[in-house]
Amino acid sequence: MAANDILPYTASGGGHGRIITAPLDASSTHLRGEPVLIDEAGQVSIAGNDPNFAVQGAGAIGIAMVGAQQIADASGDGTIANSENQPVQICVFDNETEFFTRNMSDNGTAIVFTITDIGDECNLELVGSAWGIDTTTTRTNFKITGLLDDDGRDAIIQSTTVTGARFRRLYGTSP
Repeated sequence: MAANDILPYTASGGGHGRIITAPLDASSTHLRGEPVLIDEAGQVSIAGNDPNFAVQGAGAIGIAMVGAQQIADASGDGTIANSENQPVQICVFDNETEFFTRNMSDNGTAIVFTITDIGDECNLELVGSAWGIDTTTTRTNFKITGLLDDDGRDAIIQSTTVTGARFRRLYGTSP
């Protein structure tokens, strides 16, 4: 997996959305920008590689704002196992917070989205080692809301090359 695959989109008029904090699971290996869940023990764990996890009862609730190794390095000896229960900030998936990614795919194949993709439903997908959004998944939990250029500006308004997409959750708040 790669760090910063998916992050909250910060528009000129707003912040990052709803942030919650939960304790780190000592076995978690998540990176900043990867989907995470809160496990049965109430600790933050990586969500796994199932593209439909967000609709399952114990599904991902949001994006990790800091990686497990970063937490371990900041808390002492750099060992994740010794950093159990350190706080992890999570930006929650909800229908008011936009996220962005540079990883876009159609049926698992990397593509560049076009203006006709705005409004399409999609889901989170792990393609190779990168998290992103895919438009051909069988269950959709998210909707593409815009396209971005290299500088994070609206690619349609700027008439520049599309290098990323904004998206948000379709329904309410994550499980």
